[in-house]
Amino acid sequence: MVLKVNGTLKEYRFIVSATGRTWVVRWLADHDFSLSDRNYELLETAVEQCKKVLNRWGEAFPHQFRERTLAWKHGVPSLLTRVDFTMNEWMGLEVFEVEDSPSGLGLACELIRGFRRKIEEWKEELVPSGRIVVIRSAGDSTDDEWWTTTVDVQVKDVRLEVPTSGVLAPRVKLPQEATEWCIWPVIHRESKRYLREMGLAEKVRLDEVEKKVEEAKEKGWPGVVFKGLSGSRGRRVRILVFEEALQEAREFLGSSYEPSQLGVSCLDSLGKLLHEIRNHWGKELLLQRFIWPIRVWVNSGEPYFGVFRLFFMYKAAKWDSAGGFLNCRRALKISGSDDAMWIPISI
Repeated sequence: MVLKVNGTLKEYRFIVSATGRTWVVRWLADHDFSLSDRNYELLETAVEQCKKVLNRWGEAFPHQFRERTLAWKHGVPSLLTRVDFTMNEWMGLEVFEVEDSPSGLGLACELIRGFRRKIEEWKEELVPSGRIVVIRSAGDSTDDEWWTTTVDVQVKDVRLEVPTSGVLAPRVKLPQEATEWCIWPVIHRESKRYLREMGLAEKVRLDEVEKKVEEAKEKGWPGVVFKGLSGSRGRRVRILVFEEALQEAREFLGSSYEPSQLGVSCLDSLGKLLHEIRNHWGKELLLQRFIWPIRVWVNSGEPYFGVFRLFFMYKAAKWDSAGGFLNCRRALKISGSDDAMWIPISI
């Protein structure tokens, strides 16, 4: 699927107080989508399909993964999530992941029209004080202070008082007595096991990988994605594409980029990739079919690859979207790196 997007390219700078780092975000303001004549029908269709995915996601957790959190009291793993996906040419959803403790909420509040108002209304419905406190590791670079209160802690010695008002959104493991106040998972935060339960990935042993990669090539897959059993922000994600897909990406971008510039590996570097995984991930991992990102033409000029990232809140026993981004890069691994471009999506 190819999207055409027109708008004014701008830069947004903000400082992350925990590190003092200045983030420069490139974003497309006052934009409009063009997809044949369907325009925003794409997004309306995507939102409804995302809600169905989130319902399946909540059912994919076995009983032992259901913690005594505020979220599970409502019957879901998390009360504030993000779905990362693309759309195929038949308007079908292709899911990359569901993030149970998503990053990017602060940026969304700053750049997406109406997003902050929706988040604030949801917070007030969730808890009378409207207070959500993100607990994060000291020195961790996040944009959380742009959407709510934050507390930085030393991970090795987390000591928290149970809040008398408000609830917690942990990015670290917390003492057991604080769990019931959490809107995100605590023990099983960032678990990717649901991908297997939903049929989106296969759990494999390290010694099976080479055979599985060969089978994927025979099936005509463009490539495979290796993921750790837990993790977020692309920390435990490696992409291997086959030669045909590499050439297709180069042709679209109009460049002879090396695989590393596209954020991927090729078949001839599989051994090196497995060595890295063995040393840092363990003996088991998830294997997923490589899903092509959406192809995006910006202002009828530069080509990008893009991934939709939509945020969802759980309220009144159903999922509601606050909006999100089309996150674009001139690469096959789409992330929030400094060369990324963000296209706000209002819902």
